Amino acid sequence: MAVLEGGSLEVGKWADIAILDRNLFEFPVKEIKDVKVKLTMMDGKIVFDGAHDRSEFVEYK
Repeated sequence: MAVLEGGSLEVGKWADIAILDRNLFEFPVKEIKDVKVKLTMMDGKIVFDGAHDRSEFVEYK
């Protein structure tokens, strides 16, 4: 059985991370469908930035 280990966010490390518009642990499960993604990073690169009026997807390579 595989053990899942948490990583760390540190200067110089690459990260896969999603920034959401709210804390998933502070509202009912039925409201998860309403959560908006603000930013997504893969391998330390921004692949989605929802901070602009016109959200842009960046091709992930």
